[in-house]
Amino acid sequence: MANKPDPRLNRHLSIQEFIQAFGKFKRIMCNAYPERREELDAYEADIINIHNFHGLKFYDYHKIFSAKAAALLREKRVKVDWSLRDRDILSLITAGSSVNVCKICNLIDHATQYCPLQSSVQVESPSSRSSSSSNLQSVDKQGRSRVFHEGREMCNNFNNPKVQGDISESKECKNNFSARSQVKVVSELIKNECQKGFVHGPFQSLPFANYRVSPLGVAEGKYSGKKRLILDLSSPHDNDNFLSINEMIDKEECSMSYVKIDDAIRIILKLGRNSTLCKYDISDAFKICPYLPSQWPLFCFKWQSFYYYYVRLTFGCRSSPKIFDTISQAICHIAEKNYKIKNILHLLDDFLTIDHPSEDGERSMAIMMMTIFKRLNIPIAKHKTEGPVTCLEYLGIILDSNKMEARLPNIKVQRICEFISKLLSKSSCTKRQLLQLLGHFNFATRVILPGRSFLSYLINLSTTVKHLNEFVHLTKECKVDLEFWLRFLSNWNGITMFHDCYFTSSYDFELYTDAASTIGFGGYFQGKWFSSYWPVNLPTLTDNSSMAFFELYPIPYCSSSIVMGPPLAL
Repeated sequence: MANKPDPRLNRHLSIQEFIQAFGKFKRIMCNAYPERREELDAYEADIINIHNFHGLKFYDYHKIFSAKAAALLREKRVKVDWSLRDRDILSLITAGSSVNVCKICNLIDHATQYCPLQSSVQVESPSSRSSSSSNLQSVDKQGRSRVFHEGREMCNNFNNPKVQGDISESKECKNNFSARSQVKVVSELIKNECQKGFVHGPFQSLPFANYRVSPLGVAEGKYSGKKRLILDLSSPHDNDNFLSINEMIDKEECSMSYVKIDDAIRIILKLGRNSTLCKYDISDAFKICPYLPSQWPLFCFKWQSFYYYYVRLTFGCRSSPKIFDTISQAICHIAEKNYKIKNILHLLDDFLTIDHPSEDGERSMAIMMMTIFKRLNIPIAKHKTEGPVTCLEYLGIILDSNKMEARLPNIKVQRICEFISKLLSKSSCTKRQLLQLLGHFNFATRVILPGRSFLSYLINLSTTVKHLNEFVHLTKECKVDLEFWLRFLSNWNGITMFHDCYFTSSYDFELYTDAASTIGFGGYFQGKWFSSYWPVNLPTLTDNSSMAFFELYPIPYCSSSIVMGPPLAL
C-alpha cells in the first residue's frame, strides 16, 4: 500500500473544486503563518485569471508550480513566493493553446453563450464559421491586433478614458485660484502644450454640441519648483445635477498596484553583488497617449475668454495612470520577450533594468534606448537616464549593489527632520500637514523597515477630522512619537543593508539565547554553549531600564565571536 499511487493525484479539479480546496489549505496555512495571507490570496487570484484565459490548464500550472515550490523548499531550503507568476511554467503548459474569449465582445469574464450582446448579434455556428471568426478573436472592436502579456490584454482601447455615461448638457466651471493667481505662468504653459500638440485651441466657441469645461490649476513641485497644468476633473464637487468627469470613471477599474523598492532589492539579491543597474525615464509621459476624438468634449478648459481642449491624457484624470501603465507594460513585454532582458521593473514612466554581474549592462541600455524607445517614438528624459552602474537612485532611494545596501539621501532625511521640528513647535496642525508628514514617514520606511510599527498613532490621529483644512490637536502622545522620530533620524546614517526576503528562524541555524539583567547572559549555537558576565559599564549605558536590550545583547556578541573572535566557550 505504501508504494501505491494516491488516486487523488490523478484527478483534474474544476475551478470551483480548486477554490474550495485551496480555501481550506489557505485557512490552515494562514493560521500558522498569518503573514502569508496576502501571498496566497494573490496566488488564488492569479489561478482564477489563468483559468479565465486558458481554461482547465490552470490546474496543470498549479500542480507543476506547487511541486516545484515543494522541491525547492525540501532540497535547497528555498522558499518560493507564490504571489509571483512563474512565466516559464505558464508558457510550457499553454504553448499552442488558444485563449478563452467571448466570440462576440472579446471579453474573458463569460462564455459566448452567456454574452449579454448575443440577442443583437448573430453568432456563427461551428459549421458555418469562416475565416472572419478567427479575425474576430485576433482584433479588438477598433480593428487592431490584440496583444497579451502574462495572461492580460494590453493596449486594448488604451486611448479610451473609461468614462461611463454621456454628457447630455454642457457645463462650465471656474478656474482654481492657483491658476487665476499666476496668469503669466498659465498662459506660457498653455502655449507650450499647444505647440507640442497636446492641446487644441484657442477657440472663441467649442466645436462640440455638449461639452464639459473643467477648472484649470497649477501644481508646483515641492522642492524642484517645476510648475505644470492640472485639469481639475473632480469638479464640480458634491453636485447632484452634474457629475464630475472623475465621478463618471469607475474607481475600482482604475485602481492599480505599483512596484516597490523591495522588488528591485529582491532581484539584486538574486543576481548577486555588483549587479549592473540602468535607469530610464519617459518625458511628457501621459501626453504620448492620445484620446479618441469622441472623448475630446470631456477635457475642455477656458482661459482668458478662449476655449481649449486636450487631445492627450491629462494630469488630473482618474484613469490616466492606469491607461498609461498599459504602455509601460507593453514596453516591458517587448524587452522581455523580443530582446531577452530578464529583469525589468517600471513605475509608470520610470524603468529599471538589472543585469547579472557577468552580463553586459551596456546591452540592456542600448536595446532600451536605441531600439525599443526609438522605434516606438517614445521620448526619453536623457538627464534622468543613468547606467550601467552599480549605484543609482531609483524611486527616491539609492540602491548600491556593490555595498549591497539601500540609502535614504541625506537631503531627504534633513527635510523630514525640519518638518518634524516645525510641528513640534505647534499645538495643532491641519490634517493636510499631518498627512504630508505621514507621506514623508511612509517614504522613509522603505529603508527603515521597523519604522512602520511606529506610525499607527499618527495615522489614527489623522482620521479624527474629515476635511484637509481642519485642525488636529497634537497630543502629548503624538509629540512623544515625533520626538522619537526626530532623535532617531538625527543620529541615523541613512543606510540599511539588503536583507533576505525570507524569514529565517533560530531553529534553522540553531541559535538560542537568554539573559539575566543582574548577572549576565548565555546561549547555544550549533552544538556549542557560551556565557559571559555583563561588561562593567553596561548598566550605566542602559540605566537598567530595558530588559529587551539585555536580551538583544547576546545576539551581536555571538555574531562577532563567530566572525572575528575566538571560538565560543562555556
